[in-house]
Amino acid sequence: AGTYAVYSALGSLASDMNYAFGFGMGTVVVDPRVISAILTADSRIYDGTTNATGSLALSGLIDGDQVAASGVLAFDSKNAGRRVATASGITLSGADAGNYVVNTTATALADILAKTITATLSANSRTYDGTTNATGSLTLNGLIGNDQAAASGTLAFDSKNAGTRTVTASGITLSGADAGNYVVSGTATALADILA
Repeated sequence: AGTYAVYSALGSLASDMNYAFGFGMGTVVVDPRVISAILTADSRIYDGTTNATGSLALSGLIDGDQVAASGVLAFDSKNAGRRVATASGITLSGADAGNYVVNTTATALADILAKTITATLSANSRTYDGTTNATGSLTLNGLIGNDQAAASGTLAFDSKNAGTRTVTASGITLSGADAGNYVVSGTATALADILA
């Protein structure tokens, strides 16, 4: 692509014809070729940011030309789920980049997957009451930044009898503004006493 000098000449004509020969110089503009950048975005685990990764493929290049595309990639939300990733500010580089123009943005779908975290149980001791009922609190390990999430579950001693017992929190679920960005694994256990 660019502006180039060109030369032209009229072909030789028979000498007995009354034609003048002309030679001239001018310019011709070669327009850049329009190509397309196509984004393939990578899925990833929730990290509290809109950061995205992926690759840009170019459609419409002339075989053998050396051109690559780059841009800034970001998801449309930090939250877990099926998301739109956008590559913006797309530019071309390489030996033949000047021969092409490309779209400056491209989009693709990818997933932000919920992050797996764990819950730690602190169980309360209590006086014997003939049941396995237990109380305590669950603390979440692995939350990112200031994310708001809390855990709850069903707590029970492994026996109704007095002694040092194992308390298990089962059916643990999450609540809070950022709960959808996490999954909690398994159950949680702790020791506590049933006092005579």
